[in-house]
Amino acid sequence: MRNFVNKASSIENVGFLLKDLYNYLHIIKREQLQDGDAKTVMAYLYGKQESNPFFFVRHTRDEFRNLEKLLWADGVSRADYKEFRHVLAFDTTYKSNAYNKSFVVLVGVNHHRNTMSFGCIFLVDNKDDMYVWVLQ
Repeated sequence: MRNFVNKASSIENVGFLLKDLYNYLHIIKREQLQDGDAKTVMAYLYGKQESNPFFFVRHTRDEFRNLEKLLWADGVSRADYKEFRHVLAFDTTYKSNAYNKSFVVLVGVNHHRNTMSFGCIFLVDNKDDMYVWVLQ
């Protein structure tokens, strides 16, 4: 802010407040982190799939090449799904993440009535075609 004040000769000539500058920088940092976060997560998940043939990951992108859907499951979850897939439940109420995207956990119940996780999904929205993709 000091540099802006020096260039403008006074704080009245700058045209914005220190709080405005902080808010703007926060928005820029958040946008950079979002792009970096998606790339980091994708690199991690696809790296796990390369090193572990039982790990499963799939994703799609929208027309702007932004991440649209992301599904992953480890080998144990996949084996549990094969054995106990008769009941499948998922809850899409988790929007507490920084991106306000639906975080979906696919769960089932085993023969001891214990809840088991079959996989995890991030979805951009809650449209029917998103769930068709998940279930396929």
